[in-house]
Amino acid sequence: MYLSRIKLRDGTDRNNDFYKVFENQYKIHQSLWQLFADRSDRKRDFLYRADQTEGKPFFYVVSERRPLEDSPIWHVESKNYQPQIAKGTRLNFMLRANPTVKKFKEGSKNGFRCDVVMDAKCRLRENTSENRDLPVSELVQVESEKWLKSKEVSNGFRLDFVKADAYNQMRFYKSSRGNPIRFSTVDFEGVFSVTEPDVFIPKALFGGIGSEKGFGCGLILVKLIR
Repeated sequence: MYLSRIKLRDGTDRNNDFYKVFENQYKIHQSLWQLFADRSDRKRDFLYRADQTEGKPFFYVVSERRPLEDSPIWHVESKNYQPQIAKGTRLNFMLRANPTVKKFKEGSKNGFRCDVVMDAKCRLRENTSENRDLPVSELVQVESEKWLKSKEVSNGFRLDFVKADAYNQMRFYKSSRGNPIRFSTVDFEGVFSVTEPDVFIPKALFGGIGSEKGFGCGLILVKLIR
C-alpha cells in the first residue's frame, strides 16, 4: 500500500479554468482517477480525503498502487504504507465519513440508506408536539458517535474519545441530464485503541469506513500516541 499527499503544482491555480475541476465531488474524483487510470477497465483501489491549505486544495490518498507522478497539474509525494500496529495501540485519528442507517419502506424488502442525522431529526419531529428548532450540533455528535461505535467490533478498534462535527449535505450532478447525487458527510476526530490489528489494518485502515468512498469519504488518517 501507498500513502500519498497530492497538491497543486506551482502556478496551476492561476488558471481560472482549473477551478472548474472543483465544482463538485464527482469532478474531483475524475481528476484524481487520472492518476490511477493505467487501463480502461481498472476498478477504484484507492481512498482519498480532500482538504485545503492556504485556500488551495490538496489530497491525502491511500492506494494499492503508487499514483502517477508526471501530472502537469498535481505534485505527488508517495511513500510505502505498511504500518506495524500491535493490539492495544492507541491512535489519534481523523475520519470524514458518510454515516447512514438502513431503512425499509412499508411493503418493500429492498432497503435504502438514510443519513443518521436526518433520520434522528425525523424521529424527533414525530415524537414532539413542539414547533422548535432542533439542536443539530447535538444530533450530529450523538448520532454520528453512535454510528461509529457500531463499527468498532467489525473493524477491530474501540473508541476512547470522539468529536463529530462539520456536518455537510452534498448535492451534485454527474451530468446535466442525470439525477442528483446526494449524501452527507461528518468529520470525526478522536482517539481509539486497536483491538484486532489483523482486522483493523486491512479492513478499516486500507479499506475505509462507511459508504461514498468514491467521493472522498471513509479514509482514516492516524497518528501514534507516544
